[in-house]
Amino acid sequence: MWRATKTSATSRTEIVVSHTIIERVATEGELLVTVNAFEDMKFTNVESVANLKLRSILCVPLKRKGEVTGVIYADNRMRPNLFSEREQKLVNAFAHQAAIAIENARLFERVRVSLAEITAINDFMDDVFASIASGVITIDAENRITTLNAAAGRILDISREPPSGNC
Repeated sequence: MWRATKTSATSRTEIVVSHTIIERVATEGELLVTVNAFEDMKFTNVESVANLKLRSILCVPLKRKGEVTGVIYADNRMRPNLFSEREQKLVNAFAHQAAIAIENARLFERVRVSLAEITAINDFMDDVFASIASGVITIDAENRITTLNAAAGRILDISREPPSGNC
């Protein structure tokens, strides 16, 4: 069983769920729903189902590109047959959208980290380039100056600023 504890200055809530059910859905990547888990033969050996006296269970994988990134778990200990096909479809659709949102957040974080690394490398290269006492000029295939350090600019009396549009 998993225990999730929420603590704040004014309240403390403990939520106990079936670790076995969550692990099964996370491993198999398939929706799990049961009408009455407490009486379902598939769950007779699942200790948490018996201990928690679970009736209705709905557990849906958060899956993107075949990879399970999490699960949505809901149970009810009072009413059997609580999660109809309508609720299953709704939670499944929500799980799909949540998996996309999680993937997008991870991709965005990777891009942010890569940009920070590239910026740091660029800043380092700018510092190295600026610290070289000799003139350094780089050109492209059309012989256009792409990089010019301050020493080269002074030696050749060339401005490092791009030319303005005014003639």
